[in-house]
Amino acid sequence: MGIDEKEVLVIGDGENDISMLRRFENSYAMANASKSVKEAANYLALSNREKGVAVLLEEILKQS
Repeated sequence: MGIDEKEVLVIGDGENDISMLRRFENSYAMANASKSVKEAANYLALSNREKGVAVLLEEILKQS
């Protein structure tokens, strides 16, 4: 598709997301994720209860 890896954003909160979070530069762990998931990500998003994905996407879209 011609998308550079630097243009990909990934968000995870479970152990199954660790390899994905480590692979991409723009990786976010949810605040409610385990310590190992947070360590695998480069950034932290608000928790699921705080609608972290929606808040993060709104912030990113505002920067565009």
